[in-house]
Amino acid sequence: MKFAYLIMVHKWDNTLKTLLTLLDDKRNDLFIHVDKKCKDFPFEKAKELIKEAGCFFTMRLRTTWGVLSDRDRTSFT
Repeated sequence: MKFAYLIMVHKWDNTLKTLLTLLDDKRNDLFIHVDKKCKDFPFEKAKELIKEAGCFFTMRLRTTWGVLSDRDRTSFT
């Protein structure tokens, strides 16, 4: 059985590193959305941290937390 996780982030910090490490398992696929406003996200560091799980970065969108627009809803389908 496989599990898919959609992780929405706006910065690279220890909490995110811990989460990615804990979810790093061959049964998991991680879909990571990085807010478009985040200018210095280290995509390569994130990929290096994940050794077993599938790691996919979604299309970057400018998001407003707590608001889901029609455009945002259709972007992940």
